[in-house]
Amino acid sequence: MKVLICGGTGFLGEAITRKLLREGNAVRVLGRSLDKIRALFGDSVEGVQGDITKSETLPKALEKMEAVVQCAQFPGHPFENRKKGSTYWQVDGLGTENVARLVKKAGVRHLLYISGAGVDGKKNGAVV
Repeated sequence: MKVLICGGTGFLGEAITRKLLREGNAVRVLGRSLDKIRALFGDSVEGVQGDITKSETLPKALEKMEAVVQCAQFPGHPFENRKKGSTYWQVDGLGTENVARLVKKAGVRHLLYISGAGVDGKKNGAVV
Protein backbone atom coordinates (compact mmCIF):
# COMPACT_ATOMS: atom_id res chain seq x y z
CA MET A 1 0.00 0.00 0.00
CA LYS A 2 1.16 3.56 -0.68
CA VAL A 3 0.89 5.46 2.60
CA LEU A 4 1.58 9.09 3.48
CA ILE A 5 2.55 9.76 7.10
CA CYS A 6 1.92 13.35 8.20
CA GLY A 7 4.24 13.88 11.14
CA GLY A 8 6.40 10.87 10.32
CA THR A 9 9.41 12.25 12.19
CA GLY A 10 7.56 12.57 15.49
CA PHE A 11 7.11 10.15 18.39
CA LEU A 12 4.18 8.21 16.92
CA GLY A 13 4.93 8.90 13.27
CA GLU A 14 8.42 7.42 13.37
CA ALA A 15 7.16 4.18 14.95
CA ILE A 16 4.27 3.92 12.47
CA THR A 17 6.59 4.60 9.54
CA ARG A 18 9.05 1.91 10.63
CA LYS A 19 6.23 -0.63 11.11
CA LEU A 20 4.76 0.11 7.68
CA LEU A 21 8.19 -0.24 6.07
CA ARG A 22 8.78 -3.61 7.78
CA GLU A 23 5.47 -4.78 6.35
CA GLY A 24 6.56 -3.85 2.82
CA ASN A 25 4.51 -0.71 2.26
CA ALA A 26 5.67 2.23 0.15
CA VAL A 27 5.89 5.12 2.60
CA ARG A 28 6.03 8.85 1.97
CA VAL A 29 6.75 11.09 4.97
CA LEU A 30 5.54 14.68 5.21
CA GLY A 31 7.64 16.78 7.56
CA ARG A 32 8.90 20.29 8.09
CA SER A 33 12.52 19.17 7.62
CA LEU A 34 13.78 16.98 4.79
CA ASP A 35 17.09 16.67 6.64
CA LYS A 36 15.33 15.13 9.64
CA ILE A 37 13.38 12.74 7.39
CA ARG A 38 16.63 11.62 5.72
CA ALA A 39 18.45 11.30 9.07
CA LEU A 40 15.73 9.00 10.42
CA PHE A 41 14.93 6.90 7.37
CA GLY A 42 17.65 7.41 4.76
CA ASP A 43 16.38 6.37 1.34
CA SER A 44 13.75 3.94 2.66
CA VAL A 45 11.00 6.57 2.41
CA GLU A 46 10.13 9.39 0.07
CA GLY A 47 10.40 12.65 2.01
CA VAL A 48 8.22 15.63 1.21
CA GLN A 49 8.72 18.96 2.95
CA GLY A 50 5.47 20.46 4.15
CA ASP A 51 3.31 21.50 7.04
CA ILE A 52 -0.29 20.48 7.68
CA THR A 53 -1.12 24.05 8.69
CA LYS A 54 -0.11 25.22 5.19
CA SER A 55 -2.58 23.56 2.88
CA GLU A 56 -0.63 24.58 -0.23
CA THR A 57 2.15 22.15 0.81
CA LEU A 58 -0.15 19.11 0.91
CA PRO A 59 -1.33 18.31 -2.66
CA LYS A 60 2.10 17.11 -3.83
CA ALA A 61 2.41 14.86 -0.78
CA LEU A 62 -1.02 13.34 -1.43
CA GLU A 63 -0.42 12.43 -5.09
CA LYS A 64 -1.00 8.72 -5.80
CA MET A 65 -1.46 7.80 -2.12
CA GLU A 66 -3.88 5.06 -1.07
CA ALA A 67 -3.91 5.94 2.63
CA VAL A 68 -2.89 8.77 4.94
CA VAL A 69 -1.97 8.61 8.61
CA GLN A 70 -2.27 12.04 10.22
CA CYS A 71 -0.26 11.98 13.43
CA ALA A 72 1.39 15.41 13.22
CA GLN A 73 1.02 17.65 16.23
CA PHE A 74 2.36 21.04 17.05
CA PRO A 75 6.02 21.59 17.90
CA GLY A 76 6.61 22.06 21.58
CA HIS A 77 4.04 19.54 22.80
CA PRO A 78 2.81 19.61 25.51
CA PHE A 79 3.37 23.36 25.89
CA GLU A 80 1.37 25.70 23.68
CA ASN A 81 2.93 28.92 22.45
CA ARG A 82 0.15 31.11 21.07
CA LYS A 83 2.55 33.89 20.09
CA LYS A 84 4.22 31.54 17.59
CA GLY A 85 0.95 30.00 16.37
CA SER A 86 1.79 26.76 18.10
CA THR A 87 -1.42 25.50 19.68
CA TYR A 88 -3.47 22.34 19.62
CA TRP A 89 -6.25 24.20 17.81
CA GLN A 90 -4.03 25.60 15.06
CA VAL A 91 -2.10 22.42 14.33
CA ASP A 92 -4.11 19.42 15.56
CA GLY A 93 -7.45 21.08 14.82
CA LEU A 94 -7.10 23.25 11.74
CA GLY A 95 -4.13 21.31 10.35
CA THR A 96 -6.04 18.03 10.53
CA GLU A 97 -9.00 19.75 8.90
CA ASN A 98 -6.67 20.75 6.01
CA VAL A 99 -5.47 17.17 5.67
CA ALA A 100 -9.01 15.73 5.68
CA ARG A 101 -10.29 18.21 3.11
CA LEU A 102 -7.38 17.62 0.74
CA VAL A 103 -7.39 13.84 1.23
CA LYS A 104 -10.99 13.85 0.01
CA LYS A 105 -10.17 16.15 -2.90
CA ALA A 106 -7.22 13.94 -3.92
CA GLY A 107 -9.41 10.83 -3.87
CA VAL A 108 -7.39 9.06 -1.17
CA ARG A 109 -9.57 6.26 0.19
CA HIS A 110 -8.30 5.93 3.77
CA LEU A 111 -7.49 8.51 6.45
CA LEU A 112 -6.42 7.61 9.98
CA TYR A 113 -6.01 10.33 12.61
CA ILE A 114 -3.92 9.51 15.67
CA SER A 115 -3.02 11.87 18.51
CA GLY A 116 -0.10 11.33 20.84
CA ALA A 117 -1.21 13.99 23.31
CA GLY A 118 -0.62 12.76 26.82
CA VAL A 119 0.53 9.25 25.88
CA ASP A 120 3.48 9.15 28.27
CA GLY A 121 1.49 10.24 31.32
CA LYS A 122 4.46 12.25 32.62
CA LYS A 123 3.67 15.73 31.31
CA ASN A 124 0.89 18.19 31.88
CA GLY A 125 -0.04 20.60 29.11
CA ALA A 126 0.45 24.28 29.73
CA VAL A 127 -0.31 27.45 27.82
CA VAL A 128 2.57 29.92 27.37
